[in-house]
Amino acid sequence: MDKNREIQLKNDLSAVCLLCVKSRLFVFVLQVVANTLVPDHKADAFTVNAKSKNYSVIDSIVKSLFEGFYRWDSIYFLYIAENGYTFEQLLAFFPLYPILVRIASYFIPSSYTSLRSRLLVCAVTPFIGFQLYAFSLFCTTNQKEPPSWCHSPLFSFSYSSVQQKYWNVGFLRYYQFKQIPNFLLSLPLVLIVFSAATYYLRKVWRKLNMHSLNLKKLTKRSDNNIRVLPYVIHALFLTLFGLLFIHVQVITRLICSASPIVYWYVASASKRLRRCSKYYFLTYLVLGTVLHSNFYPWT
Repeated sequence: MDKNREIQLKNDLSAVCLLCVKSRLFVFVLQVVANTLVPDHKADAFTVNAKSKNYSVIDSIVKSLFEGFYRWDSIYFLYIAENGYTFEQLLAFFPLYPILVRIASYFIPSSYTSLRSRLLVCAVTPFIGFQLYAFSLFCTTNQKEPPSWCHSPLFSFSYSSVQQKYWNVGFLRYYQFKQIPNFLLSLPLVLIVFSAATYYLRKVWRKLNMHSLNLKKLTKRSDNNIRVLPYVIHALFLTLFGLLFIHVQVITRLICSASPIVYWYVASASKRLRRCSKYYFLTYLVLGTVLHSNFYPWT
């Protein structure tokens, strides 16, 4: 039985990996075609004036193949990689964070308590370090008009100030009539998250009542609904935070890339919901790739 299960797990893993490779190849080919055939939208976004360069044949091929990915946030990151933090608004994009965390992880011991505390340090230290770097870059130099966050009575993070100034990010700031299309764009996924949270939380609540709130006994039971509870809370928090504080269309890519609960819930849902969700995901994949590669606002 264990051997059969192991074989089944290997087959499932192979199927998932194959699907991932196919989907990435599909997105790559689609963005090349869309970027070639569809004219770019003149977006009100950060752009870089391309310098006249003598591209080689290989450079031209690489540029034509990957230019569809050179949109929106990727422009910021590549500009920072080439020129550094020359503008205040660039401070919203952090440098080298994944690399720093990965390097630090090699020095973390296996003890869980120690691991948890050190992971917290790994998460906070690069952020604080970058804020100090931003302060030294924009607040201690001889600038005529330093940013407002430099004069805060308390230590002010550049990130929140820059997000508010350049992207109007803040509590309920996105609730405007002109943003209704973006709310509609995020609505399907928001409904899926709320539906999944309701479904799992109800089951967990019933289990809690059955065991008279005996959490120790409850967590020892092999129950998938209990095991997925942290993922449910995480997805619900991200969704509520997105609805209240950030650009709501970002919720789609935030949840789909950060939480597996959406896919688990859809896979275990009714046949009708699975079919509707499949059409939604496929439409989002195709339409989103085409629009993004041509600088149209999408998530």
